[in-house]
Amino acid sequence: MLLTVESVVAGGRYMVFTALAFLAGACSSAASDGSTSPPPGMGAAGAGTGGLAGMGGIAGMGGAAPSTDPNNVEPTDCPQAPTLDPSQSARLSLRAPVEFGAAPLDLGSSVNAPSGSSYKLTFFAYYVGNFRLIDGAGVSHPATLVSASDQPLPYGLQLVNMDDAATEQLRLAVAPGNYQSLRFAVGVHQACNAIAQEQRGWPLTIETEMNWGWTMLHLRLEGFVSSSSSSSGFMYHVGFPQEYRTVEIASPLDLSQGSLEKTLPLAADQLLGASTPNVALDENQFLNNLVATTFSLR
Repeated sequence: MLLTVESVVAGGRYMVFTALAFLAGACSSAASDGSTSPPPGMGAAGAGTGGLAGMGGIAGMGGAAPSTDPNNVEPTDCPQAPTLDPSQSARLSLRAPVEFGAAPLDLGSSVNAPSGSSYKLTFFAYYVGNFRLIDGAGVSHPATLVSASDQPLPYGLQLVNMDDAATEQLRLAVAPGNYQSLRFAVGVHQACNAIAQEQRGWPLTIETEMNWGWTMLHLRLEGFVSSSSSSSGFMYHVGFPQEYRTVEIASPLDLSQGSLEKTLPLAADQLLGASTPNVALDENQFLNNLVATTFSLR
């Protein structure tokens, strides 16, 4: 797959930057020789809002620094058929739409940021898993992702894909009680990545378009940003092990009566730093935004 970033600059100058052209070949080589190492220098890739000249190269060439969050702990196993604890009799339903400026955002639609730039997303998907509810004493209680028919989801993961509205519906089996926050991870933990490709089922298959060969992407975001002077493509492909991130959202959750419905919106404008024009969004800032400002609970 050839990924390109195109930029049209004021004055009619047209430039095409071939970004990550070696990605498919490098991944194919890694998959064919059984290697578990990443292609050299591959991390997240992103284009800044200032056109090609303002990109400063490909962001994320060295991979992001490891997270220092003590809650950023990965599961140590990855069962294809998780079991449901009988004590998890309550259900927390979460709708996880993508928004921009607190308004619903559709894939392929252009929206304006306060800076005057226009954004359009063309691909957006990410994995969620390792859900936990935190009670008033700070004790963490596991939650299990389940289907509408109450079957635990394979590998304890759900792929949320902006192109499929059904995937934006999350359902958690939890123990009844009162909780103060929701904690979850964005990404595929390494126990799942260790499963041989030929043994994987959905949502860890190549059909997800989230596969790098040697690993699954945690998150894939692509689109365009335009201003009065330029139009640029951007891409953020986050897949290194150290880019696995844990998000915690403080919000009272009363599940003592057995069920609760909430909305878990993802603010694409916050993730992309859309309120700060002409500033190249590097990989570390992108991941910081993901944890600190992107998700909310209402």
